[in-house]
Amino acid sequence: MSLAFIGVYVLLVGIASFAEKPVSGRLDAYQLTAALTAGTLAAAVPALLLFGTWNSLGVLALGAGIGIGIIKGIGSALYCFAVERVPLWFAASFSNAYVIITAALGVIVLHEPLTITKAAGLLLTIAGIVLLSVRGRSGHENPRHALRLRPPIFCLIGYVAIVGAGTFLEKPALHVLAPLQLNALVAGGAVVAALAAFLALDRAAPGRLPSLGGAGVGALVGIGGVFYYLALAHLAVSVAATLSNSYVLVPVVLGILVLHEEPTLLKGIGMALMLTGVILMTVRI
Repeated sequence: MSLAFIGVYVLLVGIASFAEKPVSGRLDAYQLTAALTAGTLAAAVPALLLFGTWNSLGVLALGAGIGIGIIKGIGSALYCFAVERVPLWFAASFSNAYVIITAALGVIVLHEPLTITKAAGLLLTIAGIVLLSVRGRSGHENPRHALRLRPPIFCLIGYVAIVGAGTFLEKPALHVLAPLQLNALVAGGAVVAALAAFLALDRAAPGRLPSLGGAGVGALVGIGGVFYYLALAHLAVSVAATLSNSYVLVPVVLGILVLHEEPTLLKGIGMALMLTGVILMTVRI
């Protein structure tokens, strides 16, 4: 059942990632992040009210959930800063390394079992995700996005470390929070961080329609998040985080089927590596 929940998350977030492309053309990175997190919260709160409960929520539990959301939101702000200065394909490929941090912390701190099969699955899945994230330069890419690596690379390293640690912390947080409670609190913390970054670093508020589009995509991510946290309650965080990030396969497939994008050799290798890794990780969990 947990693997099925991860599958639903992968499908929903993959579709959201595909739908994000037309929306992102009308918003800058900070505006898009603020709209996405607002939409995620808009889906997380009703899910909690309808199917969960606020009972037994102490100060520690509230602080843990909101704090994790703020941590991951700060990471997203660093990613936005980098995306404004380097090609998107580079930032997207590099940022996926956060699952290495999450998996390593799960094994080292929580003593999650690491068999040869699982280790191979982790490595192959991450390699496939990175290859699928590499799109190369598009004809519409901003020409000022030459690969200037100094400040942006430090921001991306910060993103990997912060989001990797934040994603890991979600597993121990489930000892004091129910999955739907954690989902809503993390979404709330992420909204706080995203709005703070938007107000501090952006220049103009987005228009009404682009914001609604971003919020709609975020709501789809929020619904997916419900299934992710339900799965995380019963899976090792090293497995759940890595498998969930395989959502990158969905927009690639939709791009080929719907937009008739070219199925390149790189995409084929990425798909093969990722699917092999997923199989290895799920055979013996």
